[in-house]
Amino acid sequence: AASDVYKRQHFAQLTKLRVLKLSGTSLVARTDGANGKHVVTALERLPLLTELALRCLDCSDDVLQRLPGLRQLRTLDLSFNHGFFEPGMLALQQCRTLRKLSLQGCQQLRGGWLELLHKLPELEELDLSRIDGRNWRNGTGEPKDELATQVRRQARFVANSLQQGVYDATLVGLANAPNLRVLNIANGRWTQHGLSALSTLESLRSLDLFGGQEHGHGLSLIHISEPTRPLYI
Repeated sequence: AASDVYKRQHFAQLTKLRVLKLSGTSLVARTDGANGKHVVTALERLPLLTELALRCLDCSDDVLQRLPGLRQLRTLDLSFNHGFFEPGMLALQQCRTLRKLSLQGCQQLRGGWLELLHKLPELEELDLSRIDGRNWRNGTGEPKDELATQVRRQARFVANSLQQGVYDATLVGLANAPNLRVLNIANGRWTQHGLSALSTLESLRSLDLFGGQEHGHGLSLIHISEPTRPLYI
């Protein structure tokens, strides 16, 4: 069983491990409670770990609050997690070594929480796509037990809020990121005002706007691109 694997802390024995990718299934749907503590405790014993993926695992706030202890972590993929909220996002701000972060499809996240990611001093790549009120995990063997249903209900509650996902204020905050080069805000609710704020983000080289609900003359943002500073949209 998955819980037995966690309790035996097999990961902790792989002391030279640099990359670890875990993805939720119909049998392993979350890393919360005791299971989450066992997983993170094991991860903290991997001194060389630089890349970690916990996709579709509905990690709780408690789990994310332990991630700052991974001192060498450079890449973190939390895509399609619905289990963490503001406390978990505050913990992510303490992961000061992160260079690449994916929160793709995390429907419970609010724009006000996302804008504070500019405080990550080394962040270069950020994926905030598909935070659009849809459950992108449908058809993946997602469990139907009571706890999984409760997590989805919480995420749906936030997703129905006007504060959900990437909107203009989010981009105004992210414009203060010192080293952000790649930004994916596909399916967001930004407008020309938010896009214009990114004109001050001199490090930006790649911007994904696919499927956004932008209106007005949004693509006039391209005027910030100079021969010495190309921007790919």
